[in-house]
Amino acid sequence: MLNSVDTAAFYFINKTCANPGLDVIMSFITRAGSGAILVLLSIALFFSARKERVMSGILLLAGLTLTYQVVTVLKDLVARPRPFMCLSGVRLLSGADGYSFPSNHAAAVFMAAVILSSV
Repeated sequence: MLNSVDTAAFYFINKTCANPGLDVIMSFITRAGSGAILVLLSIALFFSARKERVMSGILLLAGLTLTYQVVTVLKDLVARPRPFMCLSGVRLLSGADGYSFPSNHAAAVFMAAVILSSV
């Protein structure tokens, strides 16, 4: 179960910081961090004329695959439920299933940033 500090911080962000304009922006950012966008980027890099970009595309695709596998195992080990599954009155922008921690989005984008910073 979420501890009281996590719960208070979650409700503060979820209720007090709610903003319709930011809802649109954050929904876009969430989709931009999805694996599909990063896979398309890796394919585009793979077909680049520059050899180092081709290698970055290969590394990005391999990194996405490895990151997804590692995070999936960690999610099952940590088994932390999503807040809307165990708290009442949660304001949702979109639904999700499975466990919440660690984040696939955060792990994938961080891995991509590390690889792409060398391009």
